[in-house]
Amino acid sequence: MDDKDLEKVWKELPKRLGLQRKTYPEGAWKVLLQHSHQEIEIAATDPSNENWELLTIPALPVLEAWEAGGVQDQSRRDEQTGETVPSRISDHERERSRVYSEYLAKHASRDPRVRDFRSEYLDDQLLSPHQARDLLTSPVVAYWSHQVFDRFRVPLVGHGYRVRKGRDEEGPYSLVKVFTPDSRRNRRIQPLKDRRTLQPGRWELPDWPADARSNWKLRRELDKTWKIVPFPGKDGHTHRVLVRVDSFLGALHRAAGELIQRYPWEEPDAVWFLLTAEVPWVVPVTWQARWFGGEQTISSFREEEDTFSYGFITLKAAPWVSPETVQQIFREALRNLRGEHRSRRLEDKSLKLLQFVYERVNVADLSRKERRKLGPELVAAWDEENPKHRYEGNTHKFWRDFNRVRRAVLSPSYEWRGEE
Repeated sequence: MDDKDLEKVWKELPKRLGLQRKTYPEGAWKVLLQHSHQEIEIAATDPSNENWELLTIPALPVLEAWEAGGVQDQSRRDEQTGETVPSRISDHERERSRVYSEYLAKHASRDPRVRDFRSEYLDDQLLSPHQARDLLTSPVVAYWSHQVFDRFRVPLVGHGYRVRKGRDEEGPYSLVKVFTPDSRRNRRIQPLKDRRTLQPGRWELPDWPADARSNWKLRRELDKTWKIVPFPGKDGHTHRVLVRVDSFLGALHRAAGELIQRYPWEEPDAVWFLLTAEVPWVVPVTWQARWFGGEQTISSFREEEDTFSYGFITLKAAPWVSPETVQQIFREALRNLRGEHRSRRLEDKSLKLLQFVYERVNVADLSRKERRKLGPELVAAWDEENPKHRYEGNTHKFWRDFNRVRRAVLSPSYEWRGEE
């Protein structure tokens, strides 16, 4: 199977899956190649319907997971942790932040934006956690506006619906039938076809960082029609639901977006506060780590010289958090990201050796043969300038020390060692 066969299968795949789009995303295709190479090869060599069906079975969930951010091409080397609440916060700092959080929630309850939303959409009634999650995961509320509920006299909270799977020329869908309070179906209410590929659950869509120093952001919208509403799941993790901009949950998305501009809240907490009035905790300090690349075992010296990596640990702390707490949290983050032994200070001699070599030659352009040829000349010059750290003509030790410091400074290995 050559590249032309692969490209033919790749271009045919959207049609076989019944997708409206003309292309199967390149990133999802790379993942499919890693996990379903045999099925792809069979479809390429014998494109019968049965063989294509063997490929479409894994291809659709890979596509959905890719769009949800839950599966990634293994060649990607840019990673980060989520924003983390550290465990090393003192009792005083926790209590102070708790008191402030409660005051802020009472202040926000009088905010016109909060009062108007609860009055217009909830009839000034707050929801229980169970009612709020039922509402957020209902496909009806993700499509219908508040006016549609009123027109058909279907209650916003506690409405009934039934879902069954279907498929037509546009692809798969969920057919949602809505019921009135007396459990009978109103014939005026046409069933809606839910074609969302992302159903409510633990998924996220990362957006590109602004630059190499920035952390990844999570997207709040898919496009002008579809918005993303995050909320606290029963399992303690953030869940998300895809909603139409003109739906009730679209209005909730807008209201939460206004609140996070004004208050120091995370969006899932703002959503939950609007529905339940549960107090969002304003965390006094959080940290986040991001890194790109890492140490690799590469046989070619030239390729090894072309590699580099970088990492950043970002701390977000209230001005009143003690310096001791910030120091402890940074150490904890550093241990989780790199391992404590990698934080040791490099000797001045090591940095001087790195600078010495790079000032004289472009190591990345040297072949192994050229490096061996230049070695004696470089060692002699080093020994003359640094009599306390002489190599006595030992080029092997010279290049060994250089490679070690080069990896430590330019291409350190970043690996997440902490718990999720």
